[in-house]
This record gives sequence, C-alpha cells and structure tokens, in this order.
Amino acid sequence: MTPESRRRAWSIARALIAVALLALLARGGAIEWARLRFLLVHWPLTLAALALLLLGMVMASWRFCVLTAASGFRVTLADSLRLTLIGNAANFVLPTVGSDLVRVWFAAEGHAGRRTEIATICLLDRVLGLVGILLLPLTLAPLFPHIVAESRVVRWILLVSASGAAALTAGILVALSRRGLRSAPVRFLLRTFPLGGYPQRILEVIHSYRARAAALAWGVAWSVAATGCMAAALAILQLADRQAAAAMLGGFLASLTFVLNNVPITPGGIGFTEAAIASLYAIAGLAGGAESMLGMRLLLLVLAPVGVALYFRGMRAWLTTARA
Repeated sequence: MTPESRRRAWSIARALIAVALLALLARGGAIEWARLRFLLVHWPLTLAALALLLLGMVMASWRFCVLTAASGFRVTLADSLRLTLIGNAANFVLPTVGSDLVRVWFAAEGHAGRRTEIATICLLDRVLGLVGILLLPLTLAPLFPHIVAESRVVRWILLVSASGAAALTAGILVALSRRGLRSAPVRFLLRTFPLGGYPQRILEVIHSYRARAAALAWGVAWSVAATGCMAAALAILQLADRQAAAAMLGGFLASLTFVLNNVPITPGGIGFTEAAIASLYAIAGLAGGAESMLGMRLLLLVLAPVGVALYFRGMRAWLTTARA
C-alpha cells in the first residue's frame, strides 16, 4: 500500500469512526439533533459566537506575526489570517498535522533557502498555541472552585494541563539555554534522532529567540486569549436555554475538553470530543454540551469555504524578509 493510499484509508477510517461515535451518542441520548435548531432560532447568539471564533483566529494570526517579526520576517495580519483560514479549511479534510503542513507550504513559498527556519516558526507557533490551550483551564479554575473540589476528573485534567504546560515550557527553556543545548541528553538525542541535521537546525532557530524572549511571552498570552474566545463562543451558544452562570461553567468545561482533544493520551477528533464534553457536563449536572460542540464545529465549517477560496487563489509570497 502506497503512502497516498494509506493516508486516504486513514481519512476514511477517521470519518467512519466519527459517524459511528456520533450515532452511538445520539442513540444513548447524549446528542439530540433537534436541539441544533437553536443555531437558527437564536441567530443573534449564533452570530456573536461566530464573531468570537473569528476574533480567536485573528489573535492566533497575530501571534504568528509576532513570532515571524522576531525572526526577521514580515507578514501582515491580513496574510497571516488568510493562512489561518486555509488551515481551518484543511482541518476538515486532513489530520491536524496535515493542516499545519499546508500552512508551512504556503508560508515558505519564495524562501527556498529558509524553509526549515519557516517550518520551525510554524512549529513554534503550534507549540505556543498548545501551551495556551493547557493554560486556559488553569486560569479559569479559580472561578469555579465548587466543581474543582467536587470532581476528581476535573482535578486530573487540570493536573494534566499543568504538567503538559510545564513540560512544553521546560523544552522551550532548554532550547533557549546554551547550557541546555550542550547538555548530554540533548546531544544524545541529536545524535540518535533521524532526519539528519534537521533537529539541530530546528533547535538553533528556537535558540535564536533567546534575545527576543518577549515575543514568546506575548505568543503565550495571545494563545490563551485565542483559546478563551473559543470557550466563550461555546458558552454564548448555551445562553439560548440556560442562565449566564451555567453558561460560564459550560465554557470552563469546554476548556477542559480542548485539553483532552489535544493531549496525546486521548484520540481526539469529532465524536471523541463530543463524548468528552457530554461526560464533563454530566458531572456538573448540565446537558447540551455535545450539541454546543457540534454547533461550534458547524460555525467553523461556515468559515471553511473562505479558506478553500484562498487556497485556490494560488500561492504567492506570504512572508517577506524584514529588509525587503
């Protein structure tokens, strides 16, 4: 089986698994498809949630602008947002890593000699986005002490969030440190890791941010804010049938679900995410979490044609050097 056929088979398998999981959730009563009509009935809330999702994309796009500027490139916020929208569209047809590769492909156009550097910046952008996802529930947890105290599951997810954020931060700090790069474990990994000298070049690019650490700090801040927009969008969708306090709690539980959807200890993806948020909502005595998550997916799907249109516009120089 060729790599292309394997990728196609995996995409089909993921789609079938997602459909099966959604069917099981609906059969068990966790999803009531009729409730999705709230997107049309309460259209002002739907538009507000869509605006928040777009605002989150703008914040994530600005994070990429900050990182590229610190590395000697220039990209406008408009072009960075176009790359984000293309990646959002790719998420519906490719695995998550595939959508990142699409962004790298477009961003590196016209920079044949610096593609590894640009790919590393995109990777760093992705890592900082994940740090933001892990930090958001830790930031929100003090606002909901009762659910944290009552639920062991919530406390475990918060522990995973803290551990993951600490591990990623430690990895970045090692790459920024000269002593860290010269340490025996790092030298051993560089000798044994495949892909030739690419890992060494990736670490050197990250190390170049040593003198521009403020860009990394701002990147984390924008990541937390962008993820917060997603959680707020999901909370707004729930204002149709519950009080504001319950909707805010739903937003906090959604931030925990984002963690489960991104850490490698869970499968993630459509179906799994809906099952996770339905379980967390049940712990808090709430309902409608799976429908709200599906509603948010539909809103992201509404933005997907924009990314498709930008994709078919063709490639151009999205990034330019700062000197130019």
